[in-house]
Amino acid sequence: MIRRAVMLGLSIALVPIISSCSRKAENKHTGEYSPAVLSDDAVPVITVRPTRPAGGEVEGKGQSLDPEVAEKRRNANIIQPIVFGKSVANINMFTKKSEAYNTLVFAQDLGGVERFAEHILIVWDDGADPVPFLVGIEEGYAGTISLPAPYGTVTIGQKMANVISNAAEVKTFMLNVGATFENQPSNYDCEKALTCQYRESADAYILDFKRGGIRLAKSEGLPLSFMYFSQAQVFYPRATDPIVYGISIAGMTFFTKRANFEAKYGPPTASNDLGYLFYDQTSVGVLWGGGNTPLSMEAVGTYQGALNFGATIGNRKINDSFNSYAATNADLIKLIYRGLHTVADPNYDCLAQATPTCVLTVVDGGFIQMQFGRNALLFVNNDAKTWIQYLVDAP
Repeated sequence: MIRRAVMLGLSIALVPIISSCSRKAENKHTGEYSPAVLSDDAVPVITVRPTRPAGGEVEGKGQSLDPEVAEKRRNANIIQPIVFGKSVANINMFTKKSEAYNTLVFAQDLGGVERFAEHILIVWDDGADPVPFLVGIEEGYAGTISLPAPYGTVTIGQKMANVISNAAEVKTFMLNVGATFENQPSNYDCEKALTCQYRESADAYILDFKRGGIRLAKSEGLPLSFMYFSQAQVFYPRATDPIVYGISIAGMTFFTKRANFEAKYGPPTASNDLGYLFYDQTSVGVLWGGGNTPLSMEAVGTYQGALNFGATIGNRKINDSFNSYAATNADLIKLIYRGLHTVADPNYDCLAQATPTCVLTVVDGGFIQMQFGRNALLFVNNDAKTWIQYLVDAP
């Protein structure tokens, strides 16, 4: 179980998180709502088809408008100011689909996401004449949004490097605009109040707020590359509990009930083909058993709790480098084994026992897997030896 789960679990740790739009139908019917997440190209991905495929269809879809009428309509809409979470291009989150078709200029259906000529994307809610579930604003939209000082009035696509230059300043930006979006004083901390959420991918800073989000691309000038509005989002606290070797992750043991765990950290936001469900911004994976207790669990991605590797190595977190502790992979697994199992003999070799107490495997794709019974750790097989995953199966 462990080896295959660790290898396939990489698909969650190393690829972008799917958009919450793809979980729309599931969450709406359970009364749950997961924070919206942007794909790397900032176009929401829809993987769940509506329960009423014909719901909200508008007669004349495609808008056989006279080109001059369409151009005038587009030009009037595309310059309208952006009021975050509320209105853009003469539409808002309460605009019915039929009204939107009389306001915007339809461009194309992307399979659940409709794009309009104003550089607006809309995912519709359910119903005969639905309102928006999510509205995306792409680069090319000319209207501005007024942000608090020192950020000023900006457009989508505008470079922000003159006021934001690093990750710490991105976090400050999130807190400043988060207070403004919630109509709170400047000392309001939206992260602590659970009305905003900071995430980071390889190519973007993604800031989610209660009524939408902002994407800052990690490219020249740090452009504000995308913005979205959404129905009210619910955020949950990040898991910070230490990883207790062989026993718990995020305070969850093999006796923890699913309902209790989800009451604290919210519903799952992703899954993989082995049936693992992922929580805490996809940093905690759980394979739930028939009794709604874990059969297996893992920490990946941005998990914030540390694991105590013993006196020599100490407390380390996912994404820490282990290159300074041993010259070879074999030496490293021996050291880690002794630390995790409190073996006093500095010469104990877990690989050389008559029945080896550890297994070292170089996984295709450039990874090192270290397995200790029902526990496994995964590292990147490079000079840094970056730790990227801890997985443990039930006893």
